[in-house]
Amino acid sequence: MTAPVTTIFFDLFGVLLGTDQSSVIHYISKRLKIPYRKCREVVMGEIYMRYERQEIDFETYLSELLEALPAGDLPDREALRLRWLNRQIAELPVAGLLRPLALRYGVWVLSNTTSDHVNFLKSQFDFLQIPRGFVTSQAAGISKPHPGIFRFALETAGAVAKHSVFIDDTSRHVAAAREMGFITHLHRDFESTADFLEKITGIQL
Repeated sequence: MTAPVTTIFFDLFGVLLGTDQSSVIHYISKRLKIPYRKCREVVMGEIYMRYERQEIDFETYLSELLEALPAGDLPDREALRLRWLNRQIAELPVAGLLRPLALRYGVWVLSNTTSDHVNFLKSQFDFLQIPRGFVTSQAAGISKPHPGIFRFALETAGAVAKHSVFIDDTSRHVAAAREMGFITHLHRDFESTADFLEKITGIQL
């Protein structure tokens, strides 16, 4: 029997906020003939997180991405650049689940980002006022998937792993949280995540 849930931690980028990156990932995966999901983990992985945290500029991100991709028929740099620059960050459907969940659970955001970036995003997106708090890699001094950030998140939220849910769109982050004792879910699409939350909480979302 699953332990009762008290706290739910959501990843920020790729779960609550994101861009229409699917066409970019599809473009690269077709050119390199690699599975979409494998390609997504490279394209939206740690290099992208560094870009989101404004630690590197876009051109550096693009260069490092092309280096990180498997050898093969690499996409034309300019075509790839234009595809990325034509995207716009937006609220993702899972964000709409926060309000009903926050009525019964401690809802937190756990993200590899900085406090300044969180404050900027909170000024742009009203739904980011809903979470009880934000746990950032900057505050923890360590990034996902290191166990230290999950321990820090539990301490900050006053939570216990076996009573806490962690939702992320990166498999190694989810695996690390599961090893810590969290109830976990790998986010792939809104429907499966909503179904998971309904099952774990009993709330009709």
